[in-house]
Amino acid sequence: MAYRLLGSATDAEDMVQETFAAVHAAAAGDAALRKATASDEAAGDAGAYGNGPLRATAGSDARPASDAATGATGPGDNLVHNWKAYLCRVVTNRCMDLLKSARKKRELYVGPWLPEPLVQQVAQPGGDPLEATLLEETVSYAFLVMLEKLSPLERAVFVLREAFGYSYRDIAGIVGKTELACRKTHSRVRRKVQAEPAAVQADAEMNRTIVKQFLHAAATGDMAALIGLLSEEATLVSDGGGKRLSALQPIVGRERVFAFLAGLAVKFGAAAVVRPAIVGGEHGLVVETPDGPTVMLFAVQEGGRCTHIYMVRNPNKLGTLERLLDSRAEEN
Repeated sequence: MAYRLLGSATDAEDMVQETFAAVHAAAAGDAALRKATASDEAAGDAGAYGNGPLRATAGSDARPASDAATGATGPGDNLVHNWKAYLCRVVTNRCMDLLKSARKKRELYVGPWLPEPLVQQVAQPGGDPLEATLLEETVSYAFLVMLEKLSPLERAVFVLREAFGYSYRDIAGIVGKTELACRKTHSRVRRKVQAEPAAVQADAEMNRTIVKQFLHAAATGDMAALIGLLSEEATLVSDGGGKRLSALQPIVGRERVFAFLAGLAVKFGAAAVVRPAIVGGEHGLVVETPDGPTVMLFAVQEGGRCTHIYMVRNPNKLGTLERLLDSRAEEN
């Protein structure tokens, strides 16, 4: 199965899709690399970069990995006989180093850590709340959360195999392990993925239904209707990073999740503006409150019950949303 991997992005993470294209197509020589570098400079901020698979590999530190690719001329042009293999190894190793560093930083993080949501569209006030076109086929946000549980090596092997289609022999050369070790690592990650079916592939229609029902509850105040949407073991994870009020531990259980959501509705009431959005290619919600915006995403199991709710409140992880809202304000 091939995955189109969206990734998380913090302040340092503007991974460039053109860089990945250069890595995957540079067998023709370094012209592709320089073309990618030029298009990178012209592209601007993160909103122009698309859905780079290496974004999922590097996680929250992909910009330095991108720089490693676009500046990878250390050995000299005459000494690089296969740019595709060389660049892929440079970027993969750089991503793995950055992931190890990021994990150390997260030991001091306040509360649960979630990937940054890539907000691409927010519904216009007064328009059809779900009249938005989903992006190309992608994995769910829940899958990105699952990726964060993998070690840097597991993540690199899985992305190289599933997204890029590299052979185990090639992967072994890139990550510096034996072919057998790479096979075992990939098999282990596949088992982890299969153990979390809701994270593998989002069901667009189920996801749309959940968002629509949450919108109805917000508009009518009928919070009691939400409890029927939740699975028995529903889990809510909120990431405020110590900068916005949020639950410091995941909330587990239908009644507890419902009580938390109902409490938020009472706290903010009419001051909260809830709008549908396209986030990472799937339906989600943007909730604007006096103390700042929140992005909500959902994982839905077969049968239409919501198993996970992800709430990102940390302002450091809402850069794409802020840029989108700012550009819309300028247009109006």
